[in-house]
Amino acid sequence: MAAAVSPVAMIVPEDELKCPICLDLIDNPVTIPCGHNFCMKCIVRYWTRTLSSSYSCPHCRKSFSQLPSLHPNTMLRSMMEHAVKSKGLKPDSAVARGRDVPCDVCTGTKLRAVKTCMNCLASFCDVHLRPHLESSVLRLHGLRDPVSDMQEILCNHHKRLLEYFCKKHWECLCSLCLVKHRKCPTQTVEERRGVKEADYKRKLKAIKTQKDNIQEAINIVEDTEVEISVTASQFKADVTKHFVDLREIIAGTQKKAIALIEAEELEALGQTESVLELLNSKIQKLEECEEEINEQINETDLFDFLKHKLVLPPLYETEQLPSPEIKLNGWVVEKIISTLIALKSILNTQLESVLDLQETDPDSGDFDLVSGRRKPRSKLMQYACGLSFDSSTSSASVLLSEDSCAVSVEEADLQAWKDYTVDVDMGFRILCTQSFQSRQHYWEVHPPVDRNSNWAIGVSYRTASDRYRTLGEDKTSWCIKSRCVYLKEAAGSELPYQGLFAYHDGVVHKVPQQYPRNVGVYLDCDRGFVSFFSVSDAKATFWYKYKVLFTDPVHPAVWLREPKNKMKISEQSSSKSQVSEVMD
Repeated sequence: MAAAVSPVAMIVPEDELKCPICLDLIDNPVTIPCGHNFCMKCIVRYWTRTLSSSYSCPHCRKSFSQLPSLHPNTMLRSMMEHAVKSKGLKPDSAVARGRDVPCDVCTGTKLRAVKTCMNCLASFCDVHLRPHLESSVLRLHGLRDPVSDMQEILCNHHKRLLEYFCKKHWECLCSLCLVKHRKCPTQTVEERRGVKEADYKRKLKAIKTQKDNIQEAINIVEDTEVEISVTASQFKADVTKHFVDLREIIAGTQKKAIALIEAEELEALGQTESVLELLNSKIQKLEECEEEINEQINETDLFDFLKHKLVLPPLYETEQLPSPEIKLNGWVVEKIISTLIALKSILNTQLESVLDLQETDPDSGDFDLVSGRRKPRSKLMQYACGLSFDSSTSSASVLLSEDSCAVSVEEADLQAWKDYTVDVDMGFRILCTQSFQSRQHYWEVHPPVDRNSNWAIGVSYRTASDRYRTLGEDKTSWCIKSRCVYLKEAAGSELPYQGLFAYHDGVVHKVPQQYPRNVGVYLDCDRGFVSFFSVSDAKATFWYKYKVLFTDPVHPAVWLREPKNKMKISEQSSSKSQVSEVMD
């Protein structure tokens, strides 16, 4: 056989067997229309990377208007195999390197294995695999992707192929081990792989769904951030404009007030000038008389002194001199000042009261204080939804009504439950069948009649697996709770106090309201908050609100502790009433 192969291999020069692109021996040879041969992956990569609209041969540069068809060159492939056998030629891409599985038949330089035979327990390259592809007997052997370590697929005890998987003991078995595990549920390794792949695909799908939900929540938060920034900028612009307008009004009024005072000042100064002119003229006349009298007194000639007749104006020692009451119009200034003081007081009081306001509207952002504000019940009822309790989320000690709208606790054996007797937060948690992840929803629940009972009404994720702990103690539930607490007095003693509290993640806020007839819950999944109301007749008194970024579907939930107490979904919120309303 060797003599028959050698001449063919010697006729073909080694350069003829090399790819013009990679310059290695052709691997998986194909022929293009111009007649030249290339490695399949080389010519495909070359044409994939070309930027022109036409395709050309890398060797002769002949152009093709369309992507040419690739035809496997079986003759050249056969010649390659003969050349590899006779001359020891090996394409670089076929030599086993690194983590490649080597061919178990090759001697000297090992070629990369392409398949492992599960019957022969050996790996074969392209050349040595041909008998398994051509022989009718060997074609019955099981071939799989190359296995790097054959010991991994062999039984440690019997050195046989591991063909089965025990689901009970979670281990692979050979045909002899299968006898020992004959009572165990088993599968073939191929079946087990299929099951495991399907499970992984389900997990990947669940992960993708959760990632999509989280990404959607991220997008909502990012959009909210942008909206907050835009709204804040608009608010700042509006406030700045009004303060500028206010300053302009104050500045204009200030100018008018100053102008009024200056006008009064000029008028008063004009009056003083007139009086001064009158008085100065009088004093000038008196000085003239004084000078003339002094001249007569100094006259030495007796007869001239006696003959001179002095004409003087009337002189009065108690003459009434002009002294008018000249004043500024003080009452106007006082009125302006008093008005400014009043405005300043109003500005300080009103603005500070607005800026220090802790209580916000129930339809706006987050807050910690309770407003006690009333809201028309009709506005909430437009979001009413149908509810029913889910028995699968409760304990066997919880009794459900036939319509699944009322729950109570069975009294039997409770005192024998040690945790129940010592821990007041141990009771029974029940979720509703319905869950919400979008839009607005509202429902009402009748609390127990006994005002000293312990209960909670709120919302919870279904992931909260504890059926006995009260709501609001973890990060997965939010509620309004009625319970008894002990308050310390000044003397150091403790007195019991039965009241209402808002609970989430163990953080407590007192709700200073009276015991409710009904408890209303308003859930806004899109805006991310849950609000609680005390409902009676046509009014709903606002209690408390949590701002939440919900990451999972939210279930309405209740918790109760004492036996014989009953909690019931109101008729407007029950599934039955909702159906009848739709039918009507």
